[in-house]
Amino acid sequence: MSNRVIMLQIAAIGVVSLALVGCSEPTGAVTGKVTYKGEVVTNGAIAFQMPSKGIAQNAKLDAAGKFTMATPLPAGTYKVFYVPPAVEPQDPTKKTPPPEVKTIVPSKFHDLQGSNLSVDVKSGKNDIPIDFKD
Repeated sequence: MSNRVIMLQIAAIGVVSLALVGCSEPTGAVTGKVTYKGEVVTNGAIAFQMPSKGIAQNAKLDAAGKFTMATPLPAGTYKVFYVPPAVEPQDPTKKTPPPEVKTIVPSKFHDLQGSNLSVDVKSGKNDIPIDFKD
């Protein structure tokens, strides 16, 4: 392979790399605390979704109701809803019903349509308190 072909390949890679860097969207690191009527929600997860761009991410809540998204989200407006804790798998040989999942957050906040809550994620650090209210 000639030097000229190698140089053209390197130049092409550089142009593509610059184009990709120039096209990246601003992102925001997202943390926050989830409450229901001011009371801390200590289980489950919080979900951020931007259906128009196919973006979705969940973050588990800790015992203080705090969450941190694992990766930064592209800046924009997100719909937010609560994801209740999952029922633990049970031994199928036992005839006991699965334990009831307890949460203070009403079921209307458990999906995208019922929640009706939106938040804005900006470039940089975002501390977004989520307070579900009836």
